[in-house]
Amino acid sequence: YRMTIEVARDQLGPEHLYTLKLMGNLAAAIWGQGRLEEAEKIESEVVKKMRDILGEYDEYTLQYMGNLSCTYSKQGKWQQATSLSQEVVRNATNALGWENPETLTHMLNLAKTYWLQQRWTDARVILTYVRETRKDLFGREDKQTLRASAALARTLLQQGNWREAEKLANQVSLARKSIYQH
Repeated sequence: YRMTIEVARDQLGPEHLYTLKLMGNLAAAIWGQGRLEEAEKIESEVVKKMRDILGEYDEYTLQYMGNLSCTYSKQGKWQQATSLSQEVVRNATNALGWENPETLTHMLNLAKTYWLQQRWTDARVILTYVRETRKDLFGREDKQTLRASAALARTLLQQGNWREAEKLANQVSLARKSIYQH
């Protein structure tokens, strides 16, 4: 990746979208190797340049901001992860709307950030909204609807709502079984 990025910088410029995407891909590869500080540094540079060039409401900017938020979260940098993830949701909501699939995915990521901090109530509110919205838009057996439902079931369990958690987990299990039998 590094060699390709250098060629792209030389040929297209350091602020060209293709160059920035390559840098984002490099950060993802480094992240996958557990080199989180290095990935954070690259992602921070990509986000800054994308904000400057494309604006804070652009889909690529939002995507890479979300990636950086996940990197912060993975490192236990909760304040930074939460703040950035909240900003991503706010910007996605303003740019794309509340019911846009990308906005809902960013909401799931914010809920995960809350969940990892044991902020069960905050996670539950978001997961309930995402689950209900996706269920209305895409149906009960949609992959992301099931993802939100499963996360909500785990959250309910953490809150001591065992019956509700079990009921929802069973619904998810039956839906997945139905999907994979076809």
